[in-house]
Amino acid sequence: MQKPVIQDLRHENSDLNATVARKTGRISKKQQTVCSPPVQQSYAQEHPLDFLSLKSFQKYDEKKEKYLKCMGKGDTTEAKRVRQRTNVEDEGVRKEMDRNCDYSKKCAKKKKDAINDVILEFIEKVQEMEEVISIERVAISSLELYNFLGGRVDNSDCKAYETKKLLSTGFGSQAEQKVQETWKLFGQAKTKFQLKAQEYTAASKNAEGLSKEEKKKTTASPGSARSRAKSEMEFAEINYDIVCLGLIISKKAQLLIVAHEFARRSVNKIAPRASSNTEEIMKWVDRNGKTKEWDELKSFVEANPELRRSNLYN
Repeated sequence: MQKPVIQDLRHENSDLNATVARKTGRISKKQQTVCSPPVQQSYAQEHPLDFLSLKSFQKYDEKKEKYLKCMGKGDTTEAKRVRQRTNVEDEGVRKEMDRNCDYSKKCAKKKKDAINDVILEFIEKVQEMEEVISIERVAISSLELYNFLGGRVDNSDCKAYETKKLLSTGFGSQAEQKVQETWKLFGQAKTKFQLKAQEYTAASKNAEGLSKEEKKKTTASPGSARSRAKSEMEFAEINYDIVCLGLIISKKAQLLIVAHEFARRSVNKIAPRASSNTEEIMKWVDRNGKTKEWDELKSFVEANPELRRSNLYN
């Protein structure tokens, strides 16, 4: 078995968006995981200034992976769908129908290209922050591992880290106003989608008992309106995330400093327990699908040889 890099630390004792307006993303005392990021929500952050917490940084990375998978699949619908041509004897009517169909395809492609453009911009910005996000994952995984090995469940390190992030990243009023504006637009789009979804639900309920053809006619218009509203909401959400990421990137240097300190302290906690629990650790890694986090942890230690000095943070 390969000697784990944590054994090199045997002599040590060693949430983009801080929760500013409220303390969200905190782990419940009933939970037995430390700083574990929650499952990604359907929408962006719940507060316009909540884009420096551990929760938000991890959500950006999760969204990036989701978008990459979607874009990697290519077009699996329209490009492969064989249009069912209705038999129309009138050649003039047939040509007009074909023109309408081509126009609809062009409009759909234009909208899709616009969304893809902002998705690519979002992905590029997340990639610019990948180093900070990776270091945060190292810290989070180290604290989770510390908890697994019998350490005391304590979120004080996470809270201290978020506080330091806030103190090291002051934003001007103009920047905050831009965040507020895009947040407001996202909120309006979200409200519109919820309204259209309710209208579609009502139409579907009214169509119960109708024939398949009549049901389709009854729900077609509300269904299309709901789909358009959903696209507008998703577009507004990505734009909001891009604005937040732009501010975060402008403070990348400061964020790297505090993230490194957070990771060092977190890694330092597991050192005394890790060297004597190698087999348990590897089982924990496999059971929880933490291979990526484990590799990042090893790379972080290898890149920071000063961690091998004993009692670095005591």
